[in-house]
Amino acid sequence: WNMYMQNTLADRYGNFLHGPIEVLSKKAVDSYRDGAERCKEEVNMWDKGEDWYLFLCLEHLGVPHVRELRLLNDHYWASVYTPCNTPFATFHPFKDKDTWQRCLREVCPMVLNPWTSQAMAAYKQETPVIASIDVRWRWPALAAVAAVSLASSL
Repeated sequence: WNMYMQNTLADRYGNFLHGPIEVLSKKAVDSYRDGAERCKEEVNMWDKGEDWYLFLCLEHLGVPHVRELRLLNDHYWASVYTPCNTPFATFHPFKDKDTWQRCLREVCPMVLNPWTSQAMAAYKQETPVIASIDVRWRWPALAAVAAVSLASSL
């Protein structure tokens, strides 16, 4: 399959692909590789982030897309607080330790702090850290793993 997943509604610039999670099939990556020079010549990349440029390039090359809005809950799209206990696979932005840990606690309230000696001891004993966590698994995390696994196998 030659396809990529659009992960958000269009932002104010018209970009449907935001960087926190980008899912492309192997054939889509091949299409990008094969068309990279064409995109460099025909798509203006100088005033864009890499995610917007990738979106424009894939569209320019005619790579088909699937819009999967459950992949990303992005503050930059709606400009509101991003809660993490919602049915999304990825949350953005969490650019510092405190906001990342807040998000982790919302999803997994009993999670061990991964920087504690207790968590590190579990790791050193070859016990998966996940075994030390009371995780309430939800479909988004599994969906993200499945989407990335599926896309990498196509």
